[in-house]
Amino acid sequence: MIGKFSNDQQEFVVDYAPSTTRAVVETTTSMQIDFTGTTIGESAAIDFSRTLTVADATVTNLFETGTTDSVLAQSTAQTFADANVKLITHDLDYLAGKRLQYTDTAFVESDLIEGRNESLFVVAYGDATEAGDLPTTGTKTYDIAIETILDAWDDDDTGLAGERTVATGTASITINFATNAVSGTLVMERFYDEATWAAGGDDIPEVDNGFPFTATLVDGTMVGGKYSGDLDIREEIDGDGIFAGGGVIEGLLFGPDADETGIVFSAARDDEGGDTTDLIHWDAFGFGMGL
Repeated sequence: MIGKFSNDQQEFVVDYAPSTTRAVVETTTSMQIDFTGTTIGESAAIDFSRTLTVADATVTNLFETGTTDSVLAQSTAQTFADANVKLITHDLDYLAGKRLQYTDTAFVESDLIEGRNESLFVVAYGDATEAGDLPTTGTKTYDIAIETILDAWDDDDTGLAGERTVATGTASITINFATNAVSGTLVMERFYDEATWAAGGDDIPEVDNGFPFTATLVDGTMVGGKYSGDLDIREEIDGDGIFAGGGVIEGLLFGPDADETGIVFSAARDDEGGDTTDLIHWDAFGFGMGL
């Protein structure tokens, strides 16, 4: 699980918390979410705990981008005394259509009512593969569909700051079960208007304010069915300079024989890597599942 924390009252300070401990308990009437961890920038403690109940929430169907009739997920929004919280989980028919039986991913957004602090979390959860059921030989490549929130903003939170975009694409993750080495790529291919998508629109306009890019997984390793690594991004954009960034990816194996995987990831602009685009700040924050 990865967390992202923003405070635009301090020139839109952004901090991240990778490898956060998560507990997600889902029933037919509620979802209990507990996250703990520490941010990497300011070493701030994260202790997030909410119970969303269907009876007290507003549920909105979210449609797959590029279609007008296929439901991707449900957005469950609930107002608490101190914050507005939104949880996005995938539609059961969507998971069945992808032949996913053991894996889900969730996106959690919490906006404080007083002030404009925003906390975002992406988490993969489900029926994790038991340690004794993990393969010990051979390799497997997982083909994954990914969804990403792509943000861009200026130092004063103006201009491009309103350009939140939903980016979709694919990932390919290969695990060598004999050596526990992990490699792969994530490809962001198409970009859509996030506001229309989040409101439940079924005809989501494609936008041209995103750059297709590839993130390469480097130094990937697996321990006990959990894997992680760094992401490296460097794309030459015609007429717009070099789009460069770095980040992290975390993944889990699910199912009785490591049949499925879920990933979460984040990436951001890397000035030292040579980013020369006019995006003063940008980051990508997403998840994916596959077989």
